[in-house]
Amino acid sequence: ATFPRIRQVELSFSFELGSCLFNGQIDLIRAHQDGTLEIVDFKTRAHGGLELTNARLQVELYAFACENLLDDEVRRLTVHLLADGETLDFPWDPQARQHVRDTLDEVITGIAERQFAPKPGPHCRACDFRRLCPYGDRAAPARPAEA
Repeated sequence: ATFPRIRQVELSFSFELGSCLFNGQIDLIRAHQDGTLEIVDFKTRAHGGLELTNARLQVELYAFACENLLDDEVRRLTVHLLADGETLDFPWDPQARQHVRDTLDEVITGIAERQFAPKPGPHCRACDFRRLCPYGDRAAPARPAEA
C-alpha cells in the first residue's frame, strides 16, 4: 500500500465571504496518489466528549478553504481523536460543499442582522463562559469534578 504524502502542515488560511472574514489553521493536508487531497484535523478529546456536528463542520470549512486556497480537489475529511485513537471520516461531496456554503451564508446573515440566539446543548459543557451564561448550566450541568 502506498501512503499519502504530507502536502502541508498547519496551513493558515483567511478568506472573505460577504462582509465576514474567516480564518483558521488546518492541522494537516495529505496528498493521495490520485492527486486529491485529504484534510486531517486532530482533536485531543475522546469520541464521548466531542460534539460531532461541530467537528464535522470545522473539517468541512477547512476543506472549503483549502480548495479555494490551493485550487486542488479535496476528497477526504478525517478527524483523529487522540485521546482514544479513534478516526472519524466524513464525505466531501457536492452535498457537503453546499451544506458548508449554506451554513456560512446563515452565519453571515445572522451577523449582519445582529442575531446571536443561543443554541444550548452538550457543547456547553466545554464552554469557558458556561458559568456566566444563563443557558449554560441548564443545557449541560457541570461535570462532577467541576461542581
